Amino acid sequence: MQEEEHHEHHKLARIIIERQHLESPTPTTGASLYELGKVKAGHTLYREVPGPHEDHTVPNDAAEIHLHDGEKFYSEPTQPDDREVEIIIDRKHLRSPRKTTGAALYVLGEVLANYTLYRETSGPEEDEPIPNDATPIRVHRDEKFYSSENTLNPGAR
Repeated sequence: MQEEEHHEHHKLARIIIERQHLESPTPTTGASLYELGKVKAGHTLYREVPGPHEDHTVPNDAAEIHLHDGEKFYSEPTQPDDREVEIIIDRKHLRSPRKTTGAALYVLGEVLANYTLYRETSGPEEDEPIPNDATPIRVHRDEKFYSSENTLNPGAR
């Protein structure tokens, strides 16, 4: 009977991992979800995010994760960061390493000298200007960028 009392502290959430309906205590850990979902070695677990946002990776560690009923997870082979993904700059489909720099994106997109490159964000927040320098940038598959002429020209008449 003591087992019963222990369970009252943890709520059970009904989740789906790889189309399997499972129950997990919440909060739980990433490592427990990997075990529960029998995620294969060399695979990364992802938590589906509604809308156009990139799905979140679930780290295989002891960090606490709060689950919600009906959440879906899936796994994919872990992708090395040097793998190329397709991104879009000014409507051109281009391939870029996942880990790149602002300057590399300007070269890749053939951005004109007095233009600034922006990463499109979905939602109300401002699009993100990409600095034309060695700032490390992580890009995601099918992410959209566009360039726009700099309007702040000090000294221009």
